[in-house]
Amino acid sequence: MTRGQVRAVIAWQTTLTLLIAVAVGGALGIAGGRLAWRAFAGSLGVVPVVQVPALVLVLGLAALVLAGNLLASLPAAVAARTRPGVSLRTE
Repeated sequence: MTRGQVRAVIAWQTTLTLLIAVAVGGALGIAGGRLAWRAFAGSLGVVPVVQVPALVLVLGLAALVLAGNLLASLPAAVAARTRPGVSLRTE
């Protein structure tokens, strides 16, 4: 593999992992937040109106994926510099 291919593989793995985490965590977070708010608002005796700001939510989740890829860029650069042939010959 070339250095660019190694970086691309790491970027795809990071992106896929974060997209799965965003899908599962986002859904569980919205559901849990709604349940918690309804319980809290019900204990206060107020009407539990739940509004999820979709644009803010999507932008925040996109920022999470971008930040994860930026954090993974340093390990990707280190992995791209390694020469597996040299390492494998020493074993």
